[in-house]
Amino acid sequence: YAFQGTYSAATMDNGYTPLSFEQAFDFPATYQSTHVPTTWGIKPFIAKRTQVIQQTYPQPPATPTVCVNELVAKNKSGIVNEKGEREDWLELYNFGKQDVDLSAMYLSDYAGANRGWNIPAGTVLAAGEYLLIWCDKQNQLPLHADFKLAAANEGVYLWQNKEHRHTLIDSALYQNLGDDQAWARDVDGVGKFRSAAPTPRAKNQ
Repeated sequence: YAFQGTYSAATMDNGYTPLSFEQAFDFPATYQSTHVPTTWGIKPFIAKRTQVIQQTYPQPPATPTVCVNELVAKNKSGIVNEKGEREDWLELYNFGKQDVDLSAMYLSDYAGANRGWNIPAGTVLAAGEYLLIWCDKQNQLPLHADFKLAAANEGVYLWQNKEHRHTLIDSALYQNLGDDQAWARDVDGVGKFRSAAPTPRAKNQ
């Protein structure tokens, strides 16, 4: 399916069939013009391409030790913001031993938006510290993101800054959350997500 009938004419398939596709995972092991089709085996190609990338491009920087640790999408009777309002919120946590500068990193509620809401410059998360961000579209206030959280089928994504090509640091995906129900890691920073009682700016219970 990957090769047969995908070109403008059958003669351009170079004789490739679904059977030869299965056989081509390992064969040919190297490029040789005498082979039909004239190509690499799939796994040998991946191995060679990986080697070239590792030799050509610099190693990426280590992923920051910060994660999405907890969130509440329907805050009905929980904590309030500076205006006394109960709004959606999420919590970031630094599980490392060094401070993490969050300046110019991004948060979004859409997997395709790696340039979502920009975390304000000068926002530093100390080792073992929690940071609460309101998701209420009141982004004229500090630490208030420009998006809200849906109660169902939503996600939160934390992205690197421009300097590090907006790569994904962490995410939290959930399906359905009730009133005052948190989606939280069972171990701060590294655990799996589960529904729980909210613990803003504190260790997950």
